[in-house]
Amino acid sequence: MELTIIAPNDLVYAVVRDPLPAGAEGIDPTLETNSATMSSSFNRTDQNNAYGYWGWWYFNRIEYRDEQVRFYADFLPAGTYQYTYFLQANIPGSYQVMPTVAQEDYFPEVFGRTDGMLFTITE
Repeated sequence: MELTIIAPNDLVYAVVRDPLPAGAEGIDPTLETNSATMSSSFNRTDQNNAYGYWGWWYFNRIEYRDEQVRFYADFLPAGTYQYTYFLQANIPGSYQVMPTVAQEDYFPEVFGRTDGMLFTITE
């Protein structure tokens, strides 16, 4: 999966909730039982990268849950970020996926979301 986050302004206490399709589960790269080739990657992709190539520390915590992946940032500078992670497809079928939602915890009126999508797993 590839998630692109565009923050037009600096965000404080931002939370991004990326729902997973039914029939699949996210592979947590921090677990010792997962292959090193299944690691996730995080990049800041805009041209205004004042902090150099570093970027993993923008999000204080990333949680892989059964139904979604959550990203938490105490402070997220304005910019474009891209996070790539792996899914394990378990059950073939076509699934509706809920939209990804991003918002500030203490200012819920500051939010954004994607479109939902149809996700198909084939044998």
